[in-house]
Amino acid sequence: MTMDQVREYMLANNPEAAPSAEVFDAKVIRRCNEICRLTFESVKDRLERKFGCFELFGLDFLLDKDLNPQLIEVNTNPALFTDTTA
Repeated sequence: MTMDQVREYMLANNPEAAPSAEVFDAKVIRRCNEICRLTFESVKDRLERKFGCFELFGLDFLLDKDLNPQLIEVNTNPALFTDTTA
C-alpha cells in the first residue's frame, strides 16, 4: 500500500485515531520521518562513504491502534520489485 492508500484506509476505518488527513500526517508521516532522521543520525559515523555511490535502505514500521509508528527493522537490501497485485 502507498502512504496515500494507508491514509485513506485509516480515515475511513479508524476515525478516532485519524479524524483528518492533517492529523494522520502529523501522527504518522511526520513521526516516521523523525524516526528515520534519528536512526540515521545515530549511525552516521559508521556508514561507509563512497564517492559517486549511494545505498538504499528500507525501514519497516508498524502502526498501533492509535497510529503510533514503531520502527521494526532497517533493511540494507530492500526489495524493489513492483509486481504485486495491489
